[in-house]
Amino acid sequence: MLLCTTLVETRPATAAAGRTYTNAVKSRKGADPWLEYDNRNYCLVATSWSSEITLRKSPTPAGLSTRSPSVRHSPGRRARPQPSYTLVNRTSGKSLDLENGSPANGANVRRRNCNGAAAQKWRIEDQGDDTSRLLNVASGKALDVADRSAADGADIRQWSWLNNACRQWQLKAN
Repeated sequence: MLLCTTLVETRPATAAAGRTYTNAVKSRKGADPWLEYDNRNYCLVATSWSSEITLRKSPTPAGLSTRSPSVRHSPGRRARPQPSYTLVNRTSGKSLDLENGSPANGANVRRRNCNGAAAQKWRIEDQGDDTSRLLNVASGKALDVADRSAADGADIRQWSWLNNACRQWQLKAN
């Protein structure tokens, strides 16, 4: 939801402070779509007359037409609370922990004694393609393999969600 709020509040440089920017492009259904380029993705954001917000993301403009909305928000509906999980290593009994609860891209993720902090809680969001993204509750950022490495021992960190393979995880039952 933080991403959606950030995009909605973004205004072009020509908009005066305190004034609401409205895109001149209108659809027949009353929506107000606009296009943003954010973190190597094109984002199509639309608001409807009922104040529902939808967001579609794609690395190419052409891909926007085939993407399902990834974020939907309606101010009249209460958002269902997202469950979070503490990921505990079976051998060590230690939790996956975002170092110092840092909000920075590239912040280290490590094993640490379980303490119940938000830095050790993760939301698992199904991406609908046999993968999930793991978002840290403290930062809202995704679990990431550094430099898109496929090597054993690669550094694990957090990064803003970009929908690339180094931030997509498969959860397999043992």
